[in-house]
Amino acid sequence: MEEQIGQKIEFVLSKLTPKSTPQELLEAARIARIITASSSIPDENMRFQLVIKLVRCLIQADSPELQIELCRALQVLVMKEYQTFKDEGGIRAGIELLSSPYPDVAYHACCMLADISAFIYIDDATFARVLLSVLLEHNNNSEFIVVISKTLANLVHGIENPTQVEQISPLFPLINGLTMYNNKEVILYVCKSFDDIFDNKEAENNLTPYIFKFGWLTYIVPLVASASKDLAEFSLTALMNVTYTPRWRRNIREEVNLCVK
Repeated sequence: MEEQIGQKIEFVLSKLTPKSTPQELLEAARIARIITASSSIPDENMRFQLVIKLVRCLIQADSPELQIELCRALQVLVMKEYQTFKDEGGIRAGIELLSSPYPDVAYHACCMLADISAFIYIDDATFARVLLSVLLEHNNNSEFIVVISKTLANLVHGIENPTQVEQISPLFPLINGLTMYNNKEVILYVCKSFDDIFDNKEAENNLTPYIFKFGWLTYIVPLVASASKDLAEFSLTALMNVTYTPRWRRNIREEVNLCVK
């Protein structure tokens, strides 16, 4: 089996070149997408070479169909080969595709970047503004909004308990934008984000003014009674994390009581 995969990857690598025709590139990208979706690539060097070729092809691609196939092929590889993906210009290419006039291209570019969103944000916090722009552009596409909310949840979880509000404040407009959608998956990812944001016992990271300012408790508290087990659990955990810090406890409890009433 590994030998067959290796042969297919060798074929893909031979076709992902500037000399190939558009049809050959598309076919190679499709094969790469099928391989990465159905199999792992144990050979590190082969995986490394595949990422390089896919990214270089993505940068040059001008066909929406090819761009989609390349994004889908890379989506599975970016976590294991993040540094290679970044060094070859994959992040820049992916962010540019988020502004594509073709919604399907932008959608798959977002899927490609979702799992590495924390790394991107840590390097450049303006990524939060990019995601907000994408949300505003595709605000009627529920499937796209779910992916953006998943990207947010991955991002917040990946930055691991920031000790200063300034580290996460660029995300607040995106969070507030997502709280406007009555979609179970979106709500779940937002609650996961709140769970991680509030799970910080550092006194310096006092989120109380923002919790009150943006009405986040009004959003979270009713979800505790949700019929959905996941929504109820994540919203309750977020609420417990908020009320844990002694310095916040009095004001937060008063706010919770108002929400419950």
